[in-house]
Amino acid sequence: MHSSLPEPQRAKKMKHALSALSARRLAVMLLGNFLLGIGVALFKVSSLGMAPSNSLILAMSDTLGVSFSIMSIVCCAFFFVVEFAMGREYINIGTFVNWFTVGPTGGYFMTVIEENHLVRDSFPAHLAVMCCGVLVLGLGCSMYQSSKRGISPYDSLSVILSEHCRYKYFWCRVFTDSLCVASAWALGGVIGLGTLVSAFGMGPFISFFDVLISRRLCGSQTAAI
Repeated sequence: MHSSLPEPQRAKKMKHALSALSARRLAVMLLGNFLLGIGVALFKVSSLGMAPSNSLILAMSDTLGVSFSIMSIVCCAFFFVVEFAMGREYINIGTFVNWFTVGPTGGYFMTVIEENHLVRDSFPAHLAVMCCGVLVLGLGCSMYQSSKRGISPYDSLSVILSEHCRYKYFWCRVFTDSLCVASAWALGGVIGLGTLVSAFGMGPFISFFDVLISRRLCGSQTAAI
């Protein structure tokens, strides 16, 4: 059934719809990156290890005596050089938002939680915080990825590597994460349960939040869980 609206009005209506959808995706991307920062902080204060890339950044910041926030931005700058040279199609506003907000947001909440002693010094408390971190980080990753507003400098590495070699993305991601873990360990960083969960167990949580929340927020069609 054809619309009874004149062509100019249909075009204007479509333009407004696309604009609203773009604004929704932008808002989802911003919120997702904010949640990523909180998730990073929760993993850090759990003292059970962080995601591979963040483990390396934290180890470097401790070694060099530089704040986590600054070191995160510096490391992303090096990752971005590769993305700019070999994967410019993955660069969008979300790339820069992730680059310049996740580290500082994580650093801020780390300081707030640690200075106010909001986490008890016991294994059950640390485990509970880590579990919260898994959920928050999984939701943040899901929202940021579902918005399709650019890939972060670090995340782009495994995508680019997969495109330039014969290995699947999964193995390229394992390689980049393993390299970060090995480097963090060499620098005396904390490698623990949280690192393993982030590296190998985050996928199901991200997929779950994709269907339950993120795609709906972005205006995408989803199948039932």
